Amino acid sequence: CRDLFQIHQQSVHGKQSSIRAGFGEGQFLGQSRQHLRYRFQDVVRCCHFPGTRACLPEVAGGESPSRAESMLAFLQDDGSDNMTKGDNLNDDGLTSAAMKTLRFGLLLLALGAPLVAAADPGKLRVLTWSDYIPADVAEDFRKETGVEIVVTLTNNEDIIARLRSSGGAGYDLVHPSHDRVAGAQQQYHIYKPLDLSRIQVDRFLPEMMAATQKNTTVNGQVYGVPYLWGTEGLTVNTRRAKNVNDYTDLCREDLRGKTAMRAVRPVLIAFAFAYGEDPFALYRDPKAYAAMANRVVDKLIPCQRNAGKIFSGEKELQDAFRSGQITAAMFWDSPSWALNREAAPVRYVTPKSGMLGWIVATTLPAKGGNDAAAYAWINFASRPEIAARITKSAGNFSAARGTLKLVDPKLKAQLYRTFPKGFVNIHWYENVPPGIEDAEAPALKRLREAR
Repeated sequence: CRDLFQIHQQSVHGKQSSIRAGFGEGQFLGQSRQHLRYRFQDVVRCCHFPGTRACLPEVAGGESPSRAESMLAFLQDDGSDNMTKGDNLNDDGLTSAAMKTLRFGLLLLALGAPLVAAADPGKLRVLTWSDYIPADVAEDFRKETGVEIVVTLTNNEDIIARLRSSGGAGYDLVHPSHDRVAGAQQQYHIYKPLDLSRIQVDRFLPEMMAATQKNTTVNGQVYGVPYLWGTEGLTVNTRRAKNVNDYTDLCREDLRGKTAMRAVRPVLIAFAFAYGEDPFALYRDPKAYAAMANRVVDKLIPCQRNAGKIFSGEKELQDAFRSGQITAAMFWDSPSWALNREAAPVRYVTPKSGMLGWIVATTLPAKGGNDAAAYAWINFASRPEIAARITKSAGNFSAARGTLKLVDPKLKAQLYRTFPKGFVNIHWYENVPPGIEDAEAPALKRLREAR
């Protein structure tokens, strides 16, 4: 963001330099003021989401102004070359007052102050996944506490990007996977440690609490408690696809065009176990991990070509099962159980090499402004009767104790049928250390391009 701010100043104030910013292939942030106006909104957008690769600028040649010079010029510039007088719109469709507001906002960003809404004691701002906070449960929480829950849907990568860009501000509670907390905290310091004395920890399943604490403890401080858990394994139409027992069976010639998978890291991890590798054991050695990733992708590329669908969303794959287009896939538990309730032959099965298991943790951002409401929600959501309603909405089981007796009997029967011996043969995700995703990126890129 600071680099983008300097680029903006170089263009506005005529600094002689060659400037290139990656706002898209072959696009350049020119030195003309007119061109700059059309890209100004991109500067602001990229400052909000600095993790986006396309927003990483390069400044080639020339002398960049010091931050002090840039800020002084920024404050002195009245924008007369960019804006008309009064409330007329400029070329960006902004009034002069709006443009000045935008400029001041960019100055704050350059100073390291993120543009985030101020905390409101009457609101709990939550980053979470779809269906993880049902509307009726949120309304009951509001009636009991007077606090309205404001939900922003997200995923693991988005959580890290948002909190990095804001320095851990803008939200009061977030739901990352338990393996994505410690590494992000060590790198970016985006969370605050939990005060366990304010949480009724005895309400959580001991196994889930222990696993989450293990993964979210940094320098002796705990940053997460469990919320929901789930798995990824095999979904099979047992009437049309026989003897599908492991991930590698998706590569069989007799199932050509009838299988499905994604081109993402969970597929890499799962197939690594199926090919006899232990990816988690290599997490501490990025070079060895990268070599393993390439070995797995070498085998996955012809397997992927055997597939009938490379999917991205659960509804897309559910529809493919319903139509008969797909008969076997690597898929998540909850949408697989939903398919099973529609058609009994579609079963969610444990692969021979093991399922992948995850826990969604509840964490507090470093600069969240409503901790009281956050702790109130944690304790509210862990009540068995509330946790059961969350389970019904999400389709995944709560980490709260006493929940199973209150959930839909059909869903509970599916759980016991899938895990008759309990949590065995599940590879729970381990903490993703810094550098691992960079190490696997070239292999995953090859996998996507091969398709």
